[in-house]
Amino acid sequence: MRGVPGTRIWRRASVEVVEWSKDVSAASWIVDRLHPFASDLGSIVPEGFEAYARVLHPAWREESDRRVKVRWSQLARTAGVTLQSTTRFEQLEVSAASHDAEEPLVGTLELEQLNVLVELLASFTTTAQSCWFGVWEGYGWMHGPPATVRLVAHPPGMSSAPPMPEWDLPDPPPPGPRMQIPGRALVLYSGPIEAATAFCDFPALQSPNLWWPHDRAWCVATEIDFRSTYLGAARGLIDRVLNDERLEALPAQLGDHFTD
Repeated sequence: MRGVPGTRIWRRASVEVVEWSKDVSAASWIVDRLHPFASDLGSIVPEGFEAYARVLHPAWREESDRRVKVRWSQLARTAGVTLQSTTRFEQLEVSAASHDAEEPLVGTLELEQLNVLVELLASFTTTAQSCWFGVWEGYGWMHGPPATVRLVAHPPGMSSAPPMPEWDLPDPPPPGPRMQIPGRALVLYSGPIEAATAFCDFPALQSPNLWWPHDRAWCVATEIDFRSTYLGAARGLIDRVLNDERLEALPAQLGDHFTD
């Protein structure tokens, strides 16, 4: 992986460890294109893309001693709700209870969904080896030991990271510039697109809140208290996401007033 100015990289036993980037200038185009806080979809995904999509985080149910996914569409049918781009999970909670379903993950994609996105998005950028990843600085695991986690890119198809060798971890990110979006401050790191899975190990268990390639071909946003992830991109990529059976996704509009 090639370093981006302002970012230092450690390598231990062929595993890459990335320090937070102090250079937030790569995010300025997003900040300039975001709408006022909580106004509409454009306040978390920048305007200017050809099309947008909403990826629904699945609910979960125990079945034969294993956890299985429950789609929102299944819950919506039971609840008599027409599933739309602005549907809230709260509208489906009675149905979820009848299915003994746990609510979806909040503020993060689960690893299998994330790997699917990585696979699809990699074909729609010329800079898959140079991407930016923003994470909200307010997460507890970002502060106090360990303030920095080992960042390991999970190759698509792997459910967990390879065994971790012993090493000295990078120092916690020092006070300094942050990517300032409406209502949020994010810290950045850089790496290949597969590094989107870097935070999926303990203690973070987190997908990036905002990530994009250096060529700005698309942008993915997972708001910290939402059960959905949003994507802005060319229509060809949005169509791929909408039609991929491994995901449950809906077309979205930049002016949608979202709540979940």
